[in-house]
Amino acid sequence: MASNTTSILNKLTAENFEQQAKKLLDVGIHSSSVLNVIVQLIFQKAINEPKFTSIYAQLCSTLSSNAPNFEVDATPQSTFRILLLKYCENEFKARNRVFDDSPVARQRCLGNIRFIAELGHLSLVPEKVLHDCVRELLSGRIRSPNNSGSGSGSVSPVEPSAGGRGRKAREESLALDMECLCLFMKVAGKYMDTPKAHNLMDQYFKRLQRILSRATAAATNSDGTNVNESLMGLSGRSKAVGDGGKGTIKDTAGGMALPARIRFMIDDLLDLRENNWVPRRAGQRGEINKPRFLRDIRMEIFKVGQS
Repeated sequence: MASNTTSILNKLTAENFEQQAKKLLDVGIHSSSVLNVIVQLIFQKAINEPKFTSIYAQLCSTLSSNAPNFEVDATPQSTFRILLLKYCENEFKARNRVFDDSPVARQRCLGNIRFIAELGHLSLVPEKVLHDCVRELLSGRIRSPNNSGSGSGSVSPVEPSAGGRGRKAREESLALDMECLCLFMKVAGKYMDTPKAHNLMDQYFKRLQRILSRATAAATNSDGTNVNESLMGLSGRSKAVGDGGKGTIKDTAGGMALPARIRFMIDDLLDLRENNWVPRRAGQRGEINKPRFLRDIRMEIFKVGQS
């Protein structure tokens, strides 16, 4: 059954989506354990193949509605959806054990973040959970170096005054959270930024502006580079920004330095929201890696040839 499911997933494309989804439903899902295997295989494919995350999310939407439900309790959620959200939650928590010297784990972390955002777009992840993810990524609560040997994944607030290797590890962890947040918002931000959640989104982006400001100042202090030079091309957001007195998100990130790549990603995201989530350049497009229909690719090639 697992090999048959893997074969179906390997053949999945935008063109044959309906056909392959039907085949997957016909593999013989007769128990929750079989369904769990299918969920696990889809989840692993989704987080390890970022170019196809959106199509796997669509597949999850189809299976969530049509797969057999084995829950004995009266619950509005299907068994498929419950199992899927558990995998996403566990992988999200595991990001606290990701470091730059583990590219595979880092790719899984980013893939899971994108997958959660795509699922949220399809209403498979509750809106409250999406906001919880954003708040967690913005909080600056990262794993203490003292816990690096434990498998608990426990986290502790950032201590801006700490130095040495501990500070470097915290800066790397903060950079990963900021990269995750930028990727998450590029995909799901437009759908989260509703009139009802507008005040919350304002708080998130004020916090991002403050992180950008402090990270720029920290980078300047560490290498002596002029702020204007280090952020050449950014839209002048390096000045400090308050949180409007809301205090919803605790400021624990302090003056942690961030790589220039992450600072530019944050600035791109700020610019994207200012432009009502309409991308101005390729780096702001959340759908840039989504699979495309073969007919669309052929049409694009034809237009290029005509021009």
